[in-house]
Amino acid sequence: MIISMSWIEHIPEKLWPAVKHIQGVFDHSDFKCSWITQHLCYADLHPGAPGLMQQDELAQLRSAFLDLRRILGPSIAKQFDLVVASGTPAAIFHGYAEIYRYGLSAAVRVAFSDALQIATGNIALITNEPIGWAQSLVQDRIRNGKHRFSTWVKHVCDIQPALIQPMATEDVDEVIWWRKWRAPRFTHMHPSGNAPYDESTAWTREDEATTADLLSGISKRFTEFVEIKLDEFVGAAHVETAKRGITVRLQPQGVPSAKRSLVAERIGAVESIDSLVFLCHASEDKAVVRIYASRLAEAGFGTWLDEEELLPGQEWDLEIRKAIRRSTAVIVFLSSKSEKRGYVQKEISRVLDEAERQPEGKIFLIPAKLEPCDVPERLSKWQWVDLSTINGFEMLCKALSAHRAKSSREIEARSTGDGSISNSKVNG
Repeated sequence: MIISMSWIEHIPEKLWPAVKHIQGVFDHSDFKCSWITQHLCYADLHPGAPGLMQQDELAQLRSAFLDLRRILGPSIAKQFDLVVASGTPAAIFHGYAEIYRYGLSAAVRVAFSDALQIATGNIALITNEPIGWAQSLVQDRIRNGKHRFSTWVKHVCDIQPALIQPMATEDVDEVIWWRKWRAPRFTHMHPSGNAPYDESTAWTREDEATTADLLSGISKRFTEFVEIKLDEFVGAAHVETAKRGITVRLQPQGVPSAKRSLVAERIGAVESIDSLVFLCHASEDKAVVRIYASRLAEAGFGTWLDEEELLPGQEWDLEIRKAIRRSTAVIVFLSSKSEKRGYVQKEISRVLDEAERQPEGKIFLIPAKLEPCDVPERLSKWQWVDLSTINGFEMLCKALSAHRAKSSREIEARSTGDGSISNSKVNG
């Protein structure tokens, strides 16, 4: 999907700090995915050969790679293992390239979710509908790094001479673009490309013209894949908006921004009620939980995550206790890290106290495993969900939806005779 609008013209000055932060987080995530996969792919393509990384540095990257696999989920991790099992250069190259593009897609998901929340919370300031505005912002960031994958390809295959030996000042262009690099044939052999794998010619270098065409083609496919993922997130946002029974539109562009307003129309029965899902987790699991917070937001659930909700100067312990009390549900994320003593254990104790106050049969506390681990004895009375399985997140949403549907029916029963809801609140 091509966005024709120049999105940068539609960012009010008031929103620039937030937009810049979203861009910065996205670029940092892009860099991390690229850095981790690039150096590990090089190491696996050149076993035993000297590289730019020391062994202890590679060990740290492999640990970070395990965290990345966990964030992307068991299906993608299993796919990677199956691809690289053959051990061919083409398979190794393809496996890490897949992880990179799925990792970047996860960053796109977070950026789009954050941008959409900003847009819906500042509807009077923007001149485009919220979903399109958020899509344009993220799409620009994707296309801004159009050379990201061609650079990655070069550096997983070879060490750039400029990084290990000084070059003349007149070779600055070569230092930046590395135009003399030539692609090894395995980069377009199966499973990375359509050419049959041939071990005898895998490392044979292509000529300049073929290399240029190859880099252009695989870079284009990489970007298209990530943009397709963005389109999927956009489509899901439209569907969720419709499922909630709310249509969001702006008054005509000619109306001054100060007079623009959000118009919400009921197209279904009862509008979605307020819900707040508290995310209890160990600080070491923050990166993974952040992804699930975005996915839950896309699924229509409001979440309370400390780094997003706590303001400078607030008494954080008090605010966390207040958030737990007003939450409609609590997810306790479990891992080997959450088993350690620390604030998370104190937080779990407060969640348990609040759980005891809930009506019998209400789904309030949901233990959620991020990885294979034991469920603490004090949480064992509640059925847990394993998020490391393929349908784990689906089951989590099903549990939260069951609670929300019950609450919606209760509100519908209290609706006034003309179909409106007393004290209703529009959720964009």
